[in-house]
Amino acid sequence: MIFSILLMFFEHPKQVCMSYREHFMFSLRISGIFALASIQALIHAVSPDCFIMSTTENIKRVQELLEMAGCRDQVSEF
Repeated sequence: MIFSILLMFFEHPKQVCMSYREHFMFSLRISGIFALASIQALIHAVSPDCFIMSTTENIKRVQELLEMAGCRDQVSEF
């Protein structure tokens, strides 16, 4: 039981050629981008002249980070 729980924490990072810490930090960075993007989108909804291109820029930023991370060409599924 404990082994299977620990396996959940370490299997996916191995699949993308990252250590647990590297994966944690990477995911935390992506989470921060999404949090900021959410706030910007909310402000844009209220005031459309603010953050006009922020959603597009944040999507591109996340996409670039994902493309550079780990060994994505070897991963069979996400």
